[in-house]
Amino acid sequence: MQPYSILRNALFLILVTFGLSACKSQFVLELEGEKAGRNARIELFVDAEELFDKSKLDLEDCALWDGVKGNVNKGNSVKGFESTVYDKNMVTWRGSVDSDSRKKGYSIKILQIEMDPEKNCVFDKVVVAGKSGMVKAKVKKRGEDDCISPYSIWFELENPDGNTRVFRLDPFLRAIR
Repeated sequence: MQPYSILRNALFLILVTFGLSACKSQFVLELEGEKAGRNARIELFVDAEELFDKSKLDLEDCALWDGVKGNVNKGNSVKGFESTVYDKNMVTWRGSVDSDSRKKGYSIKILQIEMDPEKNCVFDKVVVAGKSGMVKAKVKKRGEDDCISPYSIWFELENPDGNTRVFRLDPFLRAIR
């Protein structure tokens, strides 16, 4: 690995850490008055400038944060990322780009969440469309034990010239009663 690549990865992790701290304090107010740990927030962080011109999704440019457990996965560990959600409660997905990309005019939108139709034990819908760059969905009431369901996060990056690229990331949801 080249020194530049190591430095870039270290900088990305530092930016993600600072971004998570800012996100966490922003979300605390939204959780007041609700059962702690019941509504879930999943945040996708992307090094947009690095990812935009690549031919396919590179997990090294992505990180996922689970607001319930506080887990952060970056790089290849994103493949097995699992978020916890609770029956009859809301899940919100948001995206953020690193500060350098944001300063240069890159942005991100979460377009939709698509559940595996054969293994969807979490939502009443297979596809949940985004609105204003994020997706919100209510976990269905289930009468069964905990379940794990694979799904896809479809997101769009926009560069400073207004060109867009769509990518798909495939993590998991664990629904708990």
